[in-house]
Amino acid sequence: MNDKISIKANIKRLSEYITDFEKGNLQVPAFQRDFVWTNDKKLELFRSIKKGFPIGSILLWQPNFEKEEEYDNFGSYELGSYQTPKRNSKSFYILDGFQRLSTLIGCLLHPQKAAIKGIVRNDEDWQKKFNILYNLNDRDFEINRSKNFDKLDLHQIPVYKLVDGKEFFTFQRQLKIFEDKDNNIIEDYMNRYEEMSLIFQNYEIPNINISDGSITEAIDIFQR
Repeated sequence: MNDKISIKANIKRLSEYITDFEKGNLQVPAFQRDFVWTNDKKLELFRSIKKGFPIGSILLWQPNFEKEEEYDNFGSYELGSYQTPKRNSKSFYILDGFQRLSTLIGCLLHPQKAAIKGIVRNDEDWQKKFNILYNLNDRDFEINRSKNFDKLDLHQIPVYKLVDGKEFFTFQRQLKIFEDKDNNIIEDYMNRYEEMSLIFQNYEIPNINISDGSITEAIDIFQR
């Protein structure tokens, strides 16, 4: 192993972190603590994103182990109720930012598209921890108390739909069905959905990538 640590600062859009997870580029080290964030913390994270506030940088580590089994013993295998896809040569492990990335991946990864890609989700755990909506009436985030998305009101949008541009056009088509709604309300819904969707699609999060070094050094950085 090369013990010389390389450090590089970077910045990515929120959607790029989701893509990285889908490709297996984001992994979880075994020494990470469990997910402990309360609902209030999760909602405040999304409110910060809505306002364009920074949510802190993500610290990632790419080890250079000599043997494959070292990677197997080092990793944990779940992020945001989703099983992490198989590690690859571009994978980085999350040293700092696990609670934030768990919330972001758990809430914003499109479940249908994840299933098509073979990414397995613990549905019961997801329903308890990451089932969050954006309320177009209140213009705020809320916990979804229903397990069935079919029972949602028109103004309640699962937050994972805000990152996917195609979902906005689906929402537009749905609005045309509701002829009994006031036209001003329909227009407000469209504008509010589009505004929030653009915020989420363009939101950027800085990260610090650490390459090489020993496990001891990685854990020391994590603890600090």
